Amino acid sequence: MHFSTDLIAFVAATLVTSAIAVPLENTVLVGQREPYTPPAPFSCTDPKTGTDPTCWNELKVDEYLKKWHQKNFPAQCKGYTDWSTCFNLFAKPGKGPQNCTAINSDQCQQLNPTQHFLTPQWYYGSYNSWSINHFFSLWSNAIKQANPSVLTNATKPQGVDEFLAAKNPNTNTSIDLVLNNLITLGPSNPQTDALRAVLKSFRPNSYSVAKTTDSGKPEALLPSLLQMRLADTLRHVETNLTSFLTMAANGTFSKPVSIDGFCDWVPGFCTVSLDAEPAEPFDG
Repeated sequence: MHFSTDLIAFVAATLVTSAIAVPLENTVLVGQREPYTPPAPFSCTDPKTGTDPTCWNELKVDEYLKKWHQKNFPAQCKGYTDWSTCFNLFAKPGKGPQNCTAINSDQCQQLNPTQHFLTPQWYYGSYNSWSINHFFSLWSNAIKQANPSVLTNATKPQGVDEFLAAKNPNTNTSIDLVLNNLITLGPSNPQTDALRAVLKSFRPNSYSVAKTTDSGKPEALLPSLLQMRLADTLRHVETNLTSFLTMAANGTFSKPVSIDGFCDWVPGFCTVSLDAEPAEPFDG
């Protein structure tokens, strides 16, 4: 069968025209990736782009929290005895409670920055409330699981028996000295410096000290006393705005405190892994 030259030319021209007519912008070639969309540039006013310590001062969060506290607490916080729980509730209207006054609280979770917040200052205030709680929880869990010899060595030069003397009128001071000894065994950083400052400024008026005979050995009582001191201090920080601002100053806790390194702080500090892993972002 033979085709005329004109017919062949017509068919070829038709095929070329059809190929050109295909809308290439809607065509995905085999193996072709989707177009790259660069991430949004970091902005202190947009929590979805991340958190950064410099934003604390840039957003004037200190001033913002002071004004909010003066205007709203306790007038708008009926039923809440601590400013932070009320503040966290206001940060995301209609969401559940976010109570960060207790160590290892299941009601204190890392907030999800993709959710709606009234203002970026509100996000940073709530974020620091969680971050400070997480920091205290890490320390408490590390002490609970510490090698006993590490803690008793931290009572030197006085020794654990003298430290835990039932009639020692300076028990609070002694506990703080042990905590300070543990802190100084590791590298200095803004978080531990903030902890030192708050421990120095806040000492409970009354402190429940168990008798050494209750636990049999003084070494067994030591972790509980240290944990009690941390728990009391955290509760004070989350209920006292001045102490909270002391710890959060200059964005010290505007980045999550890493769990890495806590068990390497002092050789033998932890006998097992810590429990207070960062929680999934909290949607309310």
